[in-house]
This record gives sequence, C-alpha cells and structure tokens, in this order.
Amino acid sequence: MGDHTLSNPSAIWVIGCGKMGEAFLRGAHAYFSGMGREKDLLVIEPADATRERVASLYAVSTFSSVEKAIENGRFPEIIFLAVKPDRFLSLAGELKRLSSPVLAISVMAGITLALLERHAPEFRWVRTMSNLALTTGEGMTLIAPGSTATSSDERLVLDLFSRMGKALILEEKDFDIATALAGSGPGLMALVGDALVDAGVLFGLKRETASLLVAQMFLGTGTLLLSGCSPSELKGYVSSPGGTTIEGIASLEDRAVRGAFIESISATVKKSRQLSGDPSGSAGAKN
Repeated sequence: MGDHTLSNPSAIWVIGCGKMGEAFLRGAHAYFSGMGREKDLLVIEPADATRERVASLYAVSTFSSVEKAIENGRFPEIIFLAVKPDRFLSLAGELKRLSSPVLAISVMAGITLALLERHAPEFRWVRTMSNLALTTGEGMTLIAPGSTATSSDERLVLDLFSRMGKALILEEKDFDIATALAGSGPGLMALVGDALVDAGVLFGLKRETASLLVAQMFLGTGTLLLSGCSPSELKGYVSSPGGTTIEGIASLEDRAVRGAFIESISATVKKSRQLSGDPSGSAGAKN
C-alpha cells in the first residue's frame, strides 16, 4: 500500500499513530481546523493498515517514513513524536535532515528534555506526558518546555492539549510523581473499579449493570473533585455518622488500604526514576 499525499507543502507531522498518536491527531485536527490548517497535518507511520485508516478518517497525508515525507517536500514546522522510547535514537538520526527550526513535542515516556536536546539540539523541544483518557477527550497532560522553547511554543502546546482534556505546565523534576498519579492512576482506579464490579456481581447484579454503576460513579466523583471539592471533603460529605459509607471506609482503613495506595504510587515513582535514562541503555519508562 502506498503513501497518501495532499497538495499543501507545509506540514505538521505526527510521527507514530498508535493510541496516543491518533488521540493527538484527532485533537490536532480539530484545533488546526479552526485555523484552516487541517490539511497541513501529516502522519508518518510504518504500518500500512494504520496509514490507510487515518488517511480515510482524517483526510490527511500519510507517509511510511521520515525519508518519504522529506522526498515529497513536506517539511514540518511542528513535530509530534508518539513513538516507542527505544526508537528515539534512530529517529533523531533521520530528523537531522531537517534544517529549519522546528517545534518538537514529545510524548515519549521516560525520555527527558536533556536527552531530547542532546540528541536533537536543533529543535525547540516540549516534553509532554498524557494518559489514555486523551483518546476520549478527557486526558490529563503534563507539559515541560525545553530550554529553547519560546513562550509562543508554550502557549500553543498548552492550548492544543487543553482541547483534549486538562493540561498543566509543570517543572520536569515533578514529572515522575505527576505521571504516577495521572498516567498510572487510571490503571490503579481500573483495579478498584474491577473489584467494585465483582462485589456487585457477588450480591446479585448483572456484570453490565454493576459496570455502568461503577463507571458513572467514577465520572461523577471526578466532576465533584474538579468543581473544587477536595477528596477529604467529599469523603466527609458522603459519610453520615453511623452510616453505611463510613462503615465501608472503616473496613478499608482497618486493612491499611490508604497506605497500600501510597506505597503503590511510591513504587511507580521509583520505577519511573529507574527507567528514565538514556534510551541507548534502557527501554524507557512505560505507563
């Protein structure tokens, strides 16, 4: 299967179109459509089936490699990298063919700004980390601008990711703990949700009914917390003296569940710090 090419010579590259890459493409398509620039989007993805699908869904140019895109004169002003961390070094070599200054946005887990700027110093780097909810427009994205990123770059990236959920500019030193909460958090909450669904089934509910109840409970709880209610306050609001909720909370406290969650986040942070090294010696951190 071949590449799909549109006529506009300028480009906004999306390199890698897995779940996160396509989530970004979807949000970027909506964002740049508002500027009349949706046809500037270009996807670089080696998988034939994926290129065919995104070309059909989003009417964007697609290429199988950086080399193919350059050969067709589609030079970028913005690059979004959503590839596996262990591909970064080889990709950095391919990107050296680009001569003009480029804003490069990385979503590669565990690849620090120092590594990005060391291996591709010609780019204005912005490091980001998003969670899987980006695919539904409710993501949480952390943003750390690099040393050469401009205030305009920072505003563009913040505005872009704010269209796909919440976005927060954060010092890179805080990425490990923030990623543990926002990036690994959905996995931890999915474990909690799975247990709650099983409890519902134990007491006679159909699994699909219990799943709906738990999913809507998570959604509603999130909206309450985003409205300004702290977790501690919310716990107090729903815990009547001598009531059912406080009985359940007391049972969890008796089993040290609070401490178990803190230890879980601590383990996640330690693993992230362990793996956040040079990709030539590590596969990089993974959510």
